[in-house]
Amino acid sequence: MTSKQTHYTIAYDDFNDSFLCVIDGETISANFVGEILSYIAKAYDFEPKMIYSEVHYVVVLQDELNITIKLDFSF
Repeated sequence: MTSKQTHYTIAYDDFNDSFLCVIDGETISANFVGEILSYIAKAYDFEPKMIYSEVHYVVVLQDELNITIKLDFSF
């Protein structure tokens, strides 16, 4: 990762029925929140040992990487 991005917002795009997040200046689109979270983890070369849910994944990434992840699913 070239710059240390510390804040991520994952939003739902109802027109395309997908989730979006800007990571290092590139908009990532995925079918599941977990896919976006995996992209964020890969940007930091981080592999969590065990994940129980997407919410748990968010908490682990925030705690381990000292970042903020906002889930913005306004419908």
